Amino acid sequence: MNKLSEEDLSCIIDALERPYSIETIAVQYALMELCFENPSEYFYKSYKNHFDLFEPEAQNFFDSVCKELIEKEN
Repeated sequence: MNKLSEEDLSCIIDALERPYSIETIAVQYALMELCFENPSEYFYKSYKNHFDLFEPEAQNFFDSVCKELIEKEN
């Protein structure tokens, strides 16, 4: 089994400490892309009620990924 680099470990710890950071949100979306046929819809439904907690860069990421779904709901 490959060991994580110190940089990778630092990123993981940062993500755990900052659950609404762009790094954490982007990784979670990437995992959804691997698991779901329509990842943006699942991502939107999972996080739309947490948007205000997101850090600014994560809010921008959410807006760009879910743009069509946000427009459809409004």
